[in-house]
Amino acid sequence: MKLFDFINDILYKKNGTLFDKKEKEEEFQPYMMSRWLSMHSNSIVKLLNITTNKLYKALDNNSQWYKLFIVTIPTMKFKRFKYIKKTSKKTKPNTKEDEINNAIKFIAESKQISEREIREYVKDYGLDITTLTKGVNLE
Repeated sequence: MKLFDFINDILYKKNGTLFDKKEKEEEFQPYMMSRWLSMHSNSIVKLLNITTNKLYKALDNNSQWYKLFIVTIPTMKFKRFKYIKKTSKKTKPNTKEDEINNAIKFIAESKQISEREIREYVKDYGLDITTLTKGVNLE
């Protein structure tokens, strides 16, 4: 029995008969079910927040969780799930501030002093450290 069989039964079919055998009860995971159901629509997210997040301590076993999902979540139209992924950081063009920060890090590592000290020197003496690092690969 797969997670998606439980999702199909809870969202679309509403049979409520998947827990006839004891081995199927062990495969059901309430946390993963809540997570995948919340990806279906915003209305289910709100419903899960109202019900399951408040009742999670009161429900002891997986069959109670399964019955709660069957009863509280209405029958929905079939919809493809869009899995929520972590967004990747896109590289942005270097700005003047990025160049200064990279130069400070480079100088701090090479001279073995803190970045704070270098920032104080730059501020006190009005240094332009970007010219010091021209032609040097900072990364």
